Amino acid sequence: MGGISRRRTAAWCRDEAAVGERGRAALEEWSFSAGADTDLYVFSHGSWIAQTVQTVLGLGLSPDFADVVSMANAHWVRFVAADMPDGTLRWRLVDYNHGPALADTDQWEHPAL
Repeated sequence: MGGISRRRTAAWCRDEAAVGERGRAALEEWSFSAGADTDLYVFSHGSWIAQTVQTVLGLGLSPDFADVVSMANAHWVRFVAADMPDGTLRWRLVDYNHGPALADTDQWEHPAL
């Protein structure tokens, strides 16, 4: 049983790593093509965002799901580009799981209240 679980875990990590890498590539393509005078907002479901954030920051993935918390509904992540002395680009995390002020009230999840 343990061997099957380890094999499934290894396959999951490969799949999630592929999602994160595709997300990183897409964000870089969009950010470079938009121009310096454009803000880029990306809205997505939690799994894609979580894997992309971990990949962009070089955090890796753990099979126990203990990496980053899930994103709340209609929340976002914001990165800023940092030009490195060697000419490469590195992303710095500014906001994670950030949302509108209304999201901090009971009205957010229960609008009828």
